[in-house]
Amino acid sequence: MYKEIFMNIKCLKCFFLWSTIINFSLFFISFLMYHLCKKFIYKTFNRWYDISEDYFKKSYFAALIFFKILIIVFNLTPYLALELFY
Repeated sequence: MYKEIFMNIKCLKCFFLWSTIINFSLFFISFLMYHLCKKFIYKTFNRWYDISEDYFKKSYFAALIFFKILIIVFNLTPYLALELFY
């Protein structure tokens, strides 16, 4: 019985580790895309939504911050808790 629980926790650790790595990679790619292709991304969104550049910057960074918080809360924290206590 203990072996089954241990294997499940081991699988959860692996899942949360890879989930964290993949999500932080996506976050980093999104951050780089913004800094390398600002005008293209803004023109694309402006075609769809007709927003100002200042509002676009604020909303893009707000979305990045929200995504980072979600990664930390739902991926990194469970991984660290499992790593520290099991």
